[in-house]
Amino acid sequence: MSDLPFHPTIPGLQAIGISKSGKPWWPVMGASEDHDGGAGDGSGGAGGEQQPPADGEQSGGSGDLGFPANTPIKDMTADQQAAYWKHHDRRKGDTLKSYGGITPEQAKQYQQQVREFERGQMTPAEQALADARAEATTAATEAAATVWAPEVAKAVVGQFITDQTQREAVLAGINPMAFMKDGKFDTDALIGHLTGLATAFGGNANGGNGTGGSQPRQWGQGGTTPPPKSGRDEGLAEAKRRGYIKD
Repeated sequence: MSDLPFHPTIPGLQAIGISKSGKPWWPVMGASEDHDGGAGDGSGGAGGEQQPPADGEQSGGSGDLGFPANTPIKDMTADQQAAYWKHHDRRKGDTLKSYGGITPEQAKQYQQQVREFERGQMTPAEQALADARAEATTAATEAAATVWAPEVAKAVVGQFITDQTQREAVLAGINPMAFMKDGKFDTDALIGHLTGLATAFGGNANGGNGTGGSQPRQWGQGGTTPPPKSGRDEGLAEAKRRGYIKD
C-alpha cells in the first residue's frame, strides 16, 4: 500500500507525489490515472480547480475555446462571454467528477461525521475535557466581543451621524452584541438598522433633520388636517423586536 498521504478534507483522495519542499501533490483536473504529477508545472494544488481571474481577465484562453486570451470579460462579445463561462463551468464539473462527484456541502457533512466519530472514540473523561475547552474558547470569544463590538458600532455610527448629541443618543439605544453573527460584526446589518431608524424618525442617516432632512408638518399652522401618522412608534417597535434597541 502506498505511503502517500490522503487529503485532510476529501475522503479517499490520495496524493500522487511529494514535492521537494515536502508538500503533497494532489490529482489535478483532467489528469489521467497514470499522471505523474508534473513537478514544477504549476497546475497542482488541492482541488486542482482554476477559478476565473478575479480581475475579469482570462490568461489562458484561445480561439479554440471560443474566447480570446488575455482579454477582460467586459471587452468580450456576448458569444465569447458565454463560451468563457461555459468553459469554466465544464472545468468545475470535471473537478467534481475527479473527486467522485463530492460537492463542498457533502465534504462538510463528511467532516462533521468524522468529528462525531472521533468524539465517539473518546472516553467520558476525554469528552468532558473537550467540552470544557470548547466552552472556555466560546466564553473567551464572547468576552472579547463585548469589548470590541461597541467600538466597531461607534465607528460605523460615526460615519453616518455627524452630530455628537444625536450620535450618542443612537449609540445609547443600540445593543452592539445583537449585530454579532458567527463571531463577526455584521456591519451591513447595523447600516441597515441606522437607515431604518432615520426613515422611522422622518430624517436621514446623516444626522436627521438637523442636517438637511425634511421638517415634519406642524398641525395647526395654516390647516386643520392632522399630519400623517409618524413611523416613529412603528420603527421603535420593529427595532426592539429585532433586539437592536435595549429596553
